[in-house]
Amino acid sequence: MAHGGASLWPVQWQWSNFADGLDSFPFWPYLRNSLLSTLVPVVAVVFSSSLVGFAFARIRARAPARCSRSSCRRSCSRRKSRSCRSSSCSRTST
Repeated sequence: MAHGGASLWPVQWQWSNFADGLDSFPFWPYLRNSLLSTLVPVVAVVFSSSLVGFAFARIRARAPARCSRSSCRRSCSRRKSRSCRSSSCSRTST
């Protein structure tokens, strides 16, 4: 422990210090304001995100018109055929 009178633990516990600390400033209104200013936005974000997520889940995505050259080459080389028979690829390999 520390020398010279300072220590990490008090010699005698005084529980009145907690009451004095809470009464020294308006703790409870500050706590209420903090909880209100955090809980309301959290609930709003969770609610709106769930609505947006549900809407995105219902949107039908369209496939791209053509595949990129590198992905088409990869799919054609895996098949080892002369023409790329991928349904999304219109490129013919040579």
